[in-house]
Amino acid sequence: MRLLRAGQVLTGRPGEAFADGEVLIEGPRITHVGAGGSAPEVTGTEVAELPGCTLMPGLIDSHVHIGFDQAVDHALNGSITESVNVAAILKVEVLLRRDPPWPASPWRPA
Repeated sequence: MRLLRAGQVLTGRPGEAFADGEVLIEGPRITHVGAGGSAPEVTGTEVAELPGCTLMPGLIDSHVHIGFDQAVDHALNGSITESVNVAAILKVEVLLRRDPPWPASPWRPA
């Protein structure tokens, strides 16, 4: 389990934002979102303190530019054309993101 404590948690629901909020994650699921100190206490929970950060639990950023990524173009040997095979590009995108060839950084985690 992982507990994220942030300076602000936005849920997307009107009137439901938390200053000093918490997000509890169990495996692949978000199981709790609330004010600081409201998450159930479970022994062994990994806690990440994120003061000054804003969390938006459940937000899925689906913004993508297929074919504008140099790493993908390189992985496909420059074969991106107007008649692209979107499935092949997406497969390469997923593989590169899972095992990226670039070094980890705060902006591009490994």
